[in-house]
Amino acid sequence: MLAASAFGSILDARARVNQVSWLLRLTASAGLFAFTVLSAGAQPAPVLSEPLKEWARQIEEAGAAPVYLVPVYTDPARNEIYLGEDVQQRAVVGRYLRDETFVAHFLGMHALAVSHQGPEGSWHFILLNMARAVDWKGADQAMLAHELGHLWLRVQHFPVPAYTGAADACVNASAGDIVQHFVIRKELVRRGIDFLPYWLPNLRRALSALESGANPDAGPRPLCQAISQAVLWIDVQAGLAEADWSDRQRFLEALESGFPALRQHAEPLLEYLKSLDLEDRQQHLRGLLAAAARLQQLARELAASEPPPAA
Repeated sequence: MLAASAFGSILDARARVNQVSWLLRLTASAGLFAFTVLSAGAQPAPVLSEPLKEWARQIEEAGAAPVYLVPVYTDPARNEIYLGEDVQQRAVVGRYLRDETFVAHFLGMHALAVSHQGPEGSWHFILLNMARAVDWKGADQAMLAHELGHLWLRVQHFPVPAYTGAADACVNASAGDIVQHFVIRKELVRRGIDFLPYWLPNLRRALSALESGANPDAGPRPLCQAISQAVLWIDVQAGLAEADWSDRQRFLEALESGFPALRQHAEPLLEYLKSLDLEDRQQHLRGLLAAAARLQQLARELAASEPPPAA
């Protein structure tokens, strides 16, 4: 997923209340994983800098819930996911990582911010996909800051799409990303956090993949891959100037050439969002509803264009 390779998204998880046993092996489905404790010697997870610790503290105070970083290690050959021994609220995290749709979404991303509210309590998690740590090498603070930005909007009572667990859950999650990224970029600038050293290397990798005809971030569902490319097109158009990256236009053209319907769906939405004050909660909601409607329309068109399954 190209958009996911650049930034993660937030999922409001108030409905996730089913009890699970952390160490139970799941079914033999290729998309599911067993869970075990991480062995010694694994790559260490990034930690928050002092400025980001202060921001996390503000989120905790505003949301009355702690913020936890959760490094997630994967071993596809053994069909396993590993967590460090010091991970907080392991059983709660396990509910998400036992959800095949959630795992498929997460594995294409660098990180994912989750706000959990349930009968047992409330927590904010930033799940870190350690298999892709090389992609944020030297820029982990900008990556973490972006995820804190998602949590910050949640505790500031901006509307957030709920995670349903459905196969097309990426549509609503991506609608939230499109709108929230406008506000997060402004907040990062206000806090003096430069996100370009994190974003640009990943965009360069994505450009190379697009021009070579390969997409290393392609997820198991073409729908979600297409939706994420629409998010990325809007992100680059809205958040990156030509002066920031000389290959900006080349990148946009590469995205469009591989997805002819992209511009006709993304451009009207971009222009509408630019007309709104997305730091105003009511206008933010209007933007979110518009993004969801546009992406749902795109999803319907993509579904209608798919060939019928072979008999």
